[in-house]
Amino acid sequence: MISNDDLLQCLLSTKENCLIHGMGGSGKSYLINKLSDHGQCLKLAPTGFTATNIQGTTIDNLLTLYKYHKKKYVGLFK
Repeated sequence: MISNDDLLQCLLSTKENCLIHGMGGSGKSYLINKLSDHGQCLKLAPTGFTATNIQGTTIDNLLTLYKYHKKKYVGLFK
């Protein structure tokens, strides 16, 4: 198994887009925060809780999939 530090060095050297996923407690947030310490990084997460953990934003928010209408959020595709 590759360590988070080895993976970090690999990701920093490639300069490619990456998707980081895994089981709970596997170090995803740690790795994402370390990556963002080394340069510009767009940090997206599926839920508000995970977005808060990585100091990022939700995918819905970035893509503006919801609009604010009459004091509530309404999905654009409903």
